[in-house]
Amino acid sequence: MTPFYQKNSLIYSMLSIIFQRYPVQYYKLLLLVIGLNLITEKGVSQKKALLASTKIVKVGYLEPSRVRNDFSKFTKAKEKLTHENKTNKYSYDSAVQELDKRILDKLIKDSLTGGKEKNKILDEGNTQRSNLEKQYKQSQRLLNSKRIALTQKFEGEINEAISLVISENGLTDVQAFQKDTLGNRKLNITDLVLKKLN
Repeated sequence: MTPFYQKNSLIYSMLSIIFQRYPVQYYKLLLLVIGLNLITEKGVSQKKALLASTKIVKVGYLEPSRVRNDFSKFTKAKEKLTHENKTNKYSYDSAVQELDKRILDKLIKDSLTGGKEKNKILDEGNTQRSNLEKQYKQSQRLLNSKRIALTQKFEGEINEAISLVISENGLTDVQAFQKDTLGNRKLNITDLVLKKLN
């Protein structure tokens, strides 16, 4: 840290002249100047620390479940996947019922001629049923992949909307909404986020 008296050449020159004529008084004056300088420097540091500690905190509150439920594109995508899942399940169940009916008809006809083809009919039926199950499981895996991809996509859009609201409203933090907190009602940003999304 450069002493105060060396920051200004004029003051330094005056102190040098005083030293030549009044050595003792010079030291007293020098000590006084250094003391004032230290006090000033300390005061500035304390002021900076105080300003840092009194930084304005503005917290926003968010209802994550409502954002996801009221985000129209996300909701429609989830409804579409649910419908697709129900359709696949219905198709699988219908195919299995139809297969069982065909196997039963074959067994009845075979029993009328002595039942010699019973084991063959059952083996063929089991193979076909296994194939149907494999197809259904494959369709479920594809649906799960779609669900994960869509969730990641829309969660990214939600996070982007939240970031915009934070920036536009000068927020320093976002916390989960709790109904029993008064501040939540004043700074609930859920509607602002949904406005960005819909």
